[in-house]
Amino acid sequence: MATFADGVFRHDIPRGASVIDQVKRFCARVGEVGHGTQIAGSIRRTFNGHDRVFVFSDMQTMSGYYAQGVTDSVPRSVKLYGFNLAGYAPAAFDAGSRNRIELGGLSDATFRMVPLIERGAAASWPWVREP
Repeated sequence: MATFADGVFRHDIPRGASVIDQVKRFCARVGEVGHGTQIAGSIRRTFNGHDRVFVFSDMQTMSGYYAQGVTDSVPRSVKLYGFNLAGYAPAAFDAGSRNRIELGGLSDATFRMVPLIERGAAASWPWVREP
């Protein structure tokens, strides 16, 4: 897992690790790479051909809006999911356009949404039969 502020650091989570222990370990690292929110630059530094990118943030960013920043930090063929954890009104990217999805909040059910969203992008109406 790559995490960011003004810079980026890797935060490895061992298989089977306690969620509570990992959250404590992660929180102890706050400030390690600054306190800013450089979303676009952080994605660019860590993107390595992934098929989707997840950003968990308050979505305030210092790296620009739309085409100047986060939107174009990965190719349009890559799904970019933003999880707005603080309810900041403006999206950090052009959410709602092709492969750009923003969700409000985070819960244990959040990741169940991902396959539904991805299947829905290519789905037809339920009463239409494919030839």
